Amino acid sequence: MRMRKVDSLVVRPGAPTVLQPGGLHFMLHGLSTRLTKNTALPLQISFRSKDGRLVTVATEVMVRPLAQSGQDRL
Repeated sequence: MRMRKVDSLVVRPGAPTVLQPGGLHFMLHGLSTRLTKNTALPLQISFRSKDGRLVTVATEVMVRPLAQSGQDRL
């Protein structure tokens, strides 16, 4: 498996966009603290609307371990 950067992602109204391990996902860089599994992490996601407006959505995501070779990896 190989990861590659995607500069933009089209999110269409009424059509699900699934983010998941092994598929499309966010990679967080430059974190100031170590992630702790099973804790909520605040996340702000910015979207550019079709008319060019910047829309920011605040949410929380759960930190889950990624099982790899029998070991948890965060």
